[in-house]
Amino acid sequence: MKFKVNNKTLAAAMDTNVAGRSAVLAILDDFLIELKGNSLTITSTDLKNTVTSRVEVVGIADGASCVPGALFLSTLKQLPEQDVTISADIVCQIDAEQGRYKLPTNSASDFPAYEDVDGNKVDDDWDIFRSSISKVEFATSRDELRQAMTGVYVEFGDVITMVATDGYRLAEVTMPGAGDGAVIISKDTCTLLKGIDSVSATICCSENQKRIRFGFDNITVTGILIGAKFPAYKNVIPEDLLYEVKVNRKELIGSLKRVSLFGNKQTNAVKFAMNGDFKITAADMDFGNEATETIQAQSNAEMQVWYNSRIMQEVLSVMGGEDVTFNLRNPKTAAILKEHNSLYLVMPVVIE
Repeated sequence: MKFKVNNKTLAAAMDTNVAGRSAVLAILDDFLIELKGNSLTITSTDLKNTVTSRVEVVGIADGASCVPGALFLSTLKQLPEQDVTISADIVCQIDAEQGRYKLPTNSASDFPAYEDVDGNKVDDDWDIFRSSISKVEFATSRDELRQAMTGVYVEFGDVITMVATDGYRLAEVTMPGAGDGAVIISKDTCTLLKGIDSVSATICCSENQKRIRFGFDNITVTGILIGAKFPAYKNVIPEDLLYEVKVNRKELIGSLKRVSLFGNKQTNAVKFAMNGDFKITAADMDFGNEATETIQAQSNAEMQVWYNSRIMQEVLSVMGGEDVTFNLRNPKTAAILKEHNSLYLVMPVVIE
């Protein structure tokens, strides 16, 4: 295999990858590069996610080989921009103006086989889809025993609904869409998708609902879906919310950051005291630490509620807008925060 290509163009095409993310097999540290004519395909996989990129080159001799991912990509990035000649057989050789660089190779036949996903396709506005992922993905659970909650639930239809929850908070976003069915996309796949810039995407689920593919202009991301039943999340969203508290979002985030420094590091608990104004308090009596701040608010509530400061800050940080409104029923039920097409739920902390 031999071809010529601009080193920066090739490096950019390889930048989104999963090479080296799994220690299961040594070959997973490699990129599989395949040349047919003037079309070069670069593939990396960690067995859960597979990323395939395509770039046009000046093909000299067709072929396929596996090259060390980190070293190959780092070499391309460190060279000044130029056209380089790359050949791969027993060794991979990069010829540049500055010199010649040789890397070991592995046989393309050793690279794990991966299945293409063929099923119903849905075309979506990628900018909105990616933004929606970013607004919910933070709420996924890290508990592998609650597998369904470690990913983002996506329900397709005229309106696409995305939901994530870890039992302490919940995030729901809706957007215009198409298609039908529902899947759970893993957090690792979501993290990959957030890094891809594109105008549109073609989304395709396998018929057995085990894999999902996102197709873009020059890159394809395929991920394994989580095969578990997502909890009936709508049952935990309280109704008959009697109280509203409206505060400046950035002011509240700043106050939480300062006050929580004085709180218990295990519970991260802060008290919201609402009685006309909005008072935030945190304390750690074991060390004699305590802090209180008061910020302006519009409120019809008179109650005290404890929340996890870290969780509350994460929710407020993904929201936009100048002000945020808390909708409450009582101190023992979840707080609901809404904006545009998004809904966030934060459970209170029980303090003995």
